Amino acid sequence: DALAQAFEQDAGSELSKSAARDRDLAWLGPQSLAFTLPIIRHVYIVRPLLRPASELDELFGSAGFMREEIDGKVVWLPKGAFPWRMAILDERTIAFVPADPGAGLQPLIDAAAAPPSPVETQVADALGSDPAIELTLLASGPMLHYDTDAAIGQIQFGLRHPGPDTYEGLVVLMPDGDATECANQLRARTSPEDNLQVQALIGAVEFIPEPKLTPPQVVGRLTIAEDQLKHFVERP
Repeated sequence: DALAQAFEQDAGSELSKSAARDRDLAWLGPQSLAFTLPIIRHVYIVRPLLRPASELDELFGSAGFMREEIDGKVVWLPKGAFPWRMAILDERTIAFVPADPGAGLQPLIDAAAAPPSPVETQVADALGSDPAIELTLLASGPMLHYDTDAAIGQIQFGLRHPGPDTYEGLVVLMPDGDATECANQLRARTSPEDNLQVQALIGAVEFIPEPKLTPPQVVGRLTIAEDQLKHFVERP
């Protein structure tokens, strides 16, 4: 969890010390929505609150965060190396806004006021229809892919945990080019920089071209046993 790691690394904060003792950050819900902006180094993270926002004043204040009101929202500013400002969006939601130059609350305010976007609808439908999904990622391009000649217009990734010993990964790529050729190039790729176990898992991904879809897509699927995850987590 990136937030837990950041809390622990910010050794100058009393809040980070309490987080190190309580890694699940008991005032935060487990769900996370993260997004990036092109000019911002760190990600925006939105998470649900498990305690009323008014009960967090003492916690944040005693940790050295400074309370301000920005654009009508209560914002807690860090005094140390913690790379986010904490903005209370409402009594149930907190946003971690990057402390990077140029980052601010406006993207969150605009998103709250806007009607649901196609991406928002897509993510909500995916998460709502399949309780086994643990992670959904979406990115739009065009993006360079080192293993294909075609640029990738959009990529979607989903990770399911259907049972105690199995994970299922699904990736959907929308190439700016021939889907069949893209699938062939993905099947032929090598990963010499990875260890043999990871190379075997990468080689097991089944890429299927779907050229008749609009837009054309390449769909990759992989089933991962839980004891195989360590080969990804413990990469050098």
